Amino acid sequence: QVSPRQKAVAAICGVNLCSSEEVMSALKQAVADPAVHTILLNIDSPGGTVNGTPELAQAVRAAAREKHVYTFTAGQCCSAAYWIASQTDVIYAAPSAVVGSIGVILPVVDSSALYDRCGLKMEVFAAGKYKSTGLDGTSLTDEQRELLTQQVNATWARFKHAVTRRRPIDEADMEGQSFYGVDARDKKIVDACALSLSEVQDKLITRHAESNHF
Repeated sequence: QVSPRQKAVAAICGVNLCSSEEVMSALKQAVADPAVHTILLNIDSPGGTVNGTPELAQAVRAAAREKHVYTFTAGQCCSAAYWIASQTDVIYAAPSAVVGSIGVILPVVDSSALYDRCGLKMEVFAAGKYKSTGLDGTSLTDEQRELLTQQVNATWARFKHAVTRRRPIDEADMEGQSFYGVDARDKKIVDACALSLSEVQDKLITRHAESNHF
């Protein structure tokens, strides 16, 4: 979810933000509109949270069963953004675009040493051995580390499964690394390169006009 404040800050920086809910709503409207035959997602995002990403990716996949759905990126299409883009029929990327980062990260700051230096000690009263996981001023227990690792790996497995249902990407290229557009094309992470959004739009208009979709 994108807050009004985040949108305002982004606007000052010349960036447009939209929430997953807004994208999902727009997708539903496009799918329901008989005048719409083709949907093009213009993505520039380094990624985001897991929350909402599988659901939006599934909505894109559902839309692709009803309409032609494409992606273009001239900037970044990484991590959560790529999870979503991977469910479209074709992904176009500018040669210098950065694409991929098929992985999951969960950073946890251990601030216990800082608390010690400040003469502070965190006393924790928790019901359940995982309830205090990541609590400020504490260190993770081995059991908590194991749980977080399992959760991260489970999400990563879902991510890779969703991607490989649509694209034959090698396991070695799904270790969290990203690629420039040309390399991403060679590794089948994207389908083709294009110089600009307008070039992709012209391609799609020509393609679907020829196939009597317009």
